[in-house]
Amino acid sequence: MNMNGTTVRTARRWLLLPGAALLASTAPTWAQQAPANITPAQLQRYDTNKNGRLDPSELSAMEADQKAAAAAPTAAGASTADDSTVRLSPFEVNEANKGYYATNTMSGTRLNTKLEDLGSSISVVTKQQMSDFAMLDLNDIFAYESGTEGTGNYTAFDVDRNGMVTDQIQNNPQGANRIRGIGSANISLGGFATSGRVPVDPSAIDAVEISRGPNSSIFGLGEGSGTVNLVASTANVSREASSLELRLDDLGGWRTALDLNRPIIKGKLAFRVSGVYQHDAYQQKPSGFDSKRLNTMLRFQPFKDTTLRASFQTYRGSGTRASAVTPRDAVTYWKSLGSPAWDPIANAVTVNGVTTVLTGTTNPTGLAGQNFSDPILFVDGGIKLWTIGRLPSATATDGPNNTGGTSRLLESIAEPVRTGRPLFSTLAGVSSKSVYDYSKINLAGPNNITDSTDTSTVEFEQYLLNTDRNKIAVQLAWQREDADRLNRNVIGQASATAASYYLYVDPNTKLLDGRANPYFGRPYVGVGEPVTESQPYVRDSYRAQGAYILDLTQEQGWKKWIGRQQLLGYYEERKSKTFRYRFRDAMISDNPIYAPAGVPKANQSGTVARLATRGYYHFYAGDNIGANVDYAPSGYKLGDYDFQWYNPQANGGAGAWVTDKATLGTSGINEGTAGSFAVLNLIKTKGAMLQSNLFEDRLVTTFGRRSDENRNRNQRPSVLKANGWEFDYAAMNGWAADPKLDDGDPLWALRSGDTKTSGVVVKPFRGWGAIDRTRSQGGLMGFAADLLSGLTGYYNTSNSFRPETPAISILLTDLPNPTSDGKDYGITLNIGNKFVLRANKYSTKQINSRAGQSAIFATRTLRVDFANFAGNNDAISLQRQARNWLGPNGPNGANGLTGPALEDAVANLMGLTPAQLAQFNNNVISETSDVIAKGNEYEVSFNPNNFWTLRANLTRQESIDANLSPNIPAWIKQRIPIWEKIVDPRAVAAGFPVGTTWLDTGYNGDNPQVGSGTPRTFLTNNVVNPLAIVQATEGKARPQTREWRFNLNTSYRLAGMFENKHLKRMSVGGAVRWESKGAIGYYGIPIGGSLEAATQLDPNRPIYDKAHAYFDGFATYNTRLLNDKIRAKFQLNVRNIQESKAHLQAVGAYPNGVGHTFRIINPRTFIFTTTFDL
Repeated sequence: MNMNGTTVRTARRWLLLPGAALLASTAPTWAQQAPANITPAQLQRYDTNKNGRLDPSELSAMEADQKAAAAAPTAAGASTADDSTVRLSPFEVNEANKGYYATNTMSGTRLNTKLEDLGSSISVVTKQQMSDFAMLDLNDIFAYESGTEGTGNYTAFDVDRNGMVTDQIQNNPQGANRIRGIGSANISLGGFATSGRVPVDPSAIDAVEISRGPNSSIFGLGEGSGTVNLVASTANVSREASSLELRLDDLGGWRTALDLNRPIIKGKLAFRVSGVYQHDAYQQKPSGFDSKRLNTMLRFQPFKDTTLRASFQTYRGSGTRASAVTPRDAVTYWKSLGSPAWDPIANAVTVNGVTTVLTGTTNPTGLAGQNFSDPILFVDGGIKLWTIGRLPSATATDGPNNTGGTSRLLESIAEPVRTGRPLFSTLAGVSSKSVYDYSKINLAGPNNITDSTDTSTVEFEQYLLNTDRNKIAVQLAWQREDADRLNRNVIGQASATAASYYLYVDPNTKLLDGRANPYFGRPYVGVGEPVTESQPYVRDSYRAQGAYILDLTQEQGWKKWIGRQQLLGYYEERKSKTFRYRFRDAMISDNPIYAPAGVPKANQSGTVARLATRGYYHFYAGDNIGANVDYAPSGYKLGDYDFQWYNPQANGGAGAWVTDKATLGTSGINEGTAGSFAVLNLIKTKGAMLQSNLFEDRLVTTFGRRSDENRNRNQRPSVLKANGWEFDYAAMNGWAADPKLDDGDPLWALRSGDTKTSGVVVKPFRGWGAIDRTRSQGGLMGFAADLLSGLTGYYNTSNSFRPETPAISILLTDLPNPTSDGKDYGITLNIGNKFVLRANKYSTKQINSRAGQSAIFATRTLRVDFANFAGNNDAISLQRQARNWLGPNGPNGANGLTGPALEDAVANLMGLTPAQLAQFNNNVISETSDVIAKGNEYEVSFNPNNFWTLRANLTRQESIDANLSPNIPAWIKQRIPIWEKIVDPRAVAAGFPVGTTWLDTGYNGDNPQVGSGTPRTFLTNNVVNPLAIVQATEGKARPQTREWRFNLNTSYRLAGMFENKHLKRMSVGGAVRWESKGAIGYYGIPIGGSLEAATQLDPNRPIYDKAHAYFDGFATYNTRLLNDKIRAKFQLNVRNIQESKAHLQAVGAYPNGVGHTFRIINPRTFIFTTTFDL
């Protein structure tokens, strides 16, 4: 959205003027605070500028905390304003806050630091805000924050090189978010980096700190998008508390939560336990996700300067989530052609009553059989039929492994919009309820994910010196994360057939054995070989920190200008083990004809499985009337089933249908398992931070430096047992040695790097006597003085890096570590923490990232040249075929080359030296891309009194891709002249015209074959065309990037307006979330007047999804029960009030402006929560 200067200024006025007017109206009250009797504890807590007295703004902050503590219930772990028995260490932040505004954070310096003293862009989401708006997870939070996008306003999906759309929300909602349009957030718990597998939940945290951009002090290693640090709850040694929460929503979801805090020895030892049992429900059925949490916390303070905290958190989650996007549509086009029906016995198609007999293997328009080489499993309330999809040739001796016959089953196809259209990246998704009622039915019903995570944390903190002038404190901490994930994504993930979320129609009137097809005319979701992944993960993190705080603010003379100095040194070690084991559903029983013992049952590369043991699954979802979805697909059980196939050698060569008892099970697969997919990681970190509050707090500088050493070892390669389907875990146990890596320890791959943070905050009018005296006078002059005193300017720069496995580019140059650089600068206006305005301008760059499809494109490009590359041994590989024709099996027969002479000759033929050939075959090859983001962030927190709180933000964001796989086009350009000169001497004898180059010769196995795929076809379809689509987006807004976003949250306690005993117990509030129109694609530059033929996108013609506004509301009623012993709160939330019914929203579009991918938008949600506090 292009907003001119006038529009921008108007938007800023609407954001700032109401707050300014309210500030002016309450200014006399703020400026006329009366002195009070101040205790030493209160002075230490609220004298933020350390001038030995409480200034008006500091006094108002203290009184507001006192009133809030008296008027509102307090959580079990929170501290009251005057709780002097608990002395916080500098490594702990007290999240006692004002409404939706928190004053302090740990995410800036690793120490308890005021937000106004930091130049980095950090927001803190308080527990009260989470409660008011019924937030339960990170996506709920990201819907309301500046520069963040969650599943409520962003659809995370991928379109791979085959045009397959993968729904990342259904697969991993915790990671389906973005910060600043770059990527998902790093997640830390108490400053420890985590795997992010456990969804954020308010039961075990006091606040959520969002640091936008790279933050080397917290996450020197990680993505440059930003970091979310969860401030963990702790036990309270001073107060007993109990809380019970019950929550229901109109979708059928529910939640129960219990929180108990018990001081064992008051002031010294406390124990806290909280538990949650939750069911997440979805409008689409069948679906539902159940989660259980148990959190135990211990706090021990045997002495006032000693603290020991320990916690154990367990999380269990299991269930099926609803799909967020609709499937590819292979129904509508079929119906538009007259619903062609196929008779595989007669090789005939019938359309509108007219039957046409076809010859050979020519397919009729609208039908194809690209997925029918494997046997087919018909699933409808379980597996009903298991049979072959194509007859073997008459001479075949390996039965269902042979697909040489002409009789075959077919299926409907989607409209072939990609044919002849270079920039059409995928086929169209379903966009009509007449085909699929996306508001009621979950097509991902057979999917299931199970998570199990245990997190243990121990922190010991000790003041070694604790005086008003000098403080020395140390912290020793340990955290362990022990997790396991079993992910069975049957529908919606990319598969071997590149078609696992397509909606088809079965057009076959008969089965191949001549019987009538009981599934004729019925819709189904086609899935190739369902995959199950087991992903164990174990992490141990150790941290030692030492802080020295020098406070000279009470000194006389020049020393007081040195102010307050905080110096931190830290050392960390993080050791993690990440495993991945992949399985496919396959025939695991043996058969001497088509499934011999010892052959892998499901591998797609290396030693490839036989076709007979693999499978293509039809998940039927409706009857034969209307070709529309009537119900959700069912799952199935593994076990023994009848397998039907045709044996042309039976009956003395006359042929016969055979039914065998076969076992369907989960077979381990080598690709994607162990090896480089399982990593032992050791990270050693050392660093220091210095924050200086100088010149009576008028200048605050922050400097940090961090050094990381990252060592990796891969697991031993995956090995299958002799039966071909079970993993040999004993052979895989352990970590591989790699003699190529030599950094002092040949077993480890070492990547290291240094990162730093530099920031400055200037408070030019803070602490000046004349301004302070004017503030104390009140009135408009006092208000103006408050404005001046609270005005600051800041600047911050920080970077990070992400260590990757050593790799080289396709041009044989070393690839650097991905890095990120960020800059933030702007102004802050803080008036007594009642009104806080922050205006920030930022730029963030993520450089040399290996995420996305860059590495995949590199692999596919090199498969044209090299044999056995990345686990693939393609028939079109030049190295493979050159070995064949130059070796003993070639035209030279016994005179063919062997050994090193053969390899040297192959390298020479390929235009490479033997050393270059070895580099390609013995190194990890990858490619990179960049993301550049910049924009403005405006945040306002407004707490004028104890009754009203408001938080708002306005964000302008620009995020683009750059330098996408830059070396691949150069490599192809360099290789084409070489490829086009090479001729396979066997090609003419195989039937190819004289002069046919290797690039245009088809191959089947180790020999040329007319009609088989050629290297040029492989390169064009798998690299050139899809890469052109990706590179056409370079320099343009990233998908779904919206230039402007505005969020406002507010709540008001009616006690500020009414004396009625019922009304004064109520609070009301709401939120407005607005986003400008967002680019979901770009129009092409027409060729010959045709957008379909375009090969380039027009950066000046975005395809927009319209602007959206979302509205939320809540009402709360507080009362006391059982003679005032129990505080009760009843709360009703309505989320997305504006949505009356489910509908679709386009999130991806073709270059002609037509949408191709659609997000399912659900109607408004009602949430009712009851809380009881003792």
